[in-house]
Amino acid sequence: MSCCNKAAGPSFPFVERGRGFRTRGRPCRRNEQNPRGYTDQHFAAFEIVPGTRGGVPAAVIDVGPSDIPIVFTAHGGYATPGGQKAAFVKGSVYFRHGAKSEPGTTDDLRQALERKLAQVKGFWLDGIGKIMAAPAGSDVQIVQRAITLREPDDAMPVRLTTDGEAPTVGTSSVALRDAPDAVPIRLTNDENAPTLSVMQADKLYPYRLKELVKRLAERTGGQTAIGTHDLQCVRRVHKIDDDPMFTYQAQHSPRKYAEAFVDWLLSKYAEDSNFFKQARDLVHMRSVGSGS
Repeated sequence: MSCCNKAAGPSFPFVERGRGFRTRGRPCRRNEQNPRGYTDQHFAAFEIVPGTRGGVPAAVIDVGPSDIPIVFTAHGGYATPGGQKAAFVKGSVYFRHGAKSEPGTTDDLRQALERKLAQVKGFWLDGIGKIMAAPAGSDVQIVQRAITLREPDDAMPVRLTTDGEAPTVGTSSVALRDAPDAVPIRLTNDENAPTLSVMQADKLYPYRLKELVKRLAERTGGQTAIGTHDLQCVRRVHKIDDDPMFTYQAQHSPRKYAEAFVDWLLSKYAEDSNFFKQARDLVHMRSVGSGS
């Protein structure tokens, strides 16, 4: 199985052959087998598409660009008969150079910034054009396509409130999605931060555990048998309860989950069909080790 990425932008130097990710065709050192294990970032801008290699049919992982260069936060290596070899190092950023993913240069970073600025400029000009073409008396509304709860340093701090005087973002324009085009926001108790009025928070986290199972069955067309025990194991292994992007539990209420959690689960399962089994096995080993 080969890996490619679209015309421009940073890429992960991962190639998947058979089971698990490999780096430059060699097995990864870590067991996480997913980009977040090496970057501490969620990345879902990829799809598996049919292709050919050397005239032979192959499944291709088509990786899209990232708005912000993604930096490796851990070393990656592989074993050879002569010892351990480094594939990439902590702090490095990879870009696509022709047919290869290679460490980035100053020119790569400048071009990435210029592409982003061009996108922003195009967005502004498109918006100005729509306003100029609007009939007299039209009202202009600014609507976000998606909002994601994350903790990056550059995220806009937003304070959740039920203050009726605060700007309201309707549930039709707010969605917690594990998507690259989502707007990053950070929860804070800073009273000087902008306020976001969420009048129907249950719309952000619509699924209880059993409903989450049904939603996964809907998204997969009933082709996978994912049960509540599988999800409980994933919660424990990946510390899902600590991530407001995926889940929330109000006082005296059952825990509920966002559509972003469904996105993430399906992306993990697409990467590795043993994803849920590995979570079950790890929970079992921990239970045996603790004597419970």
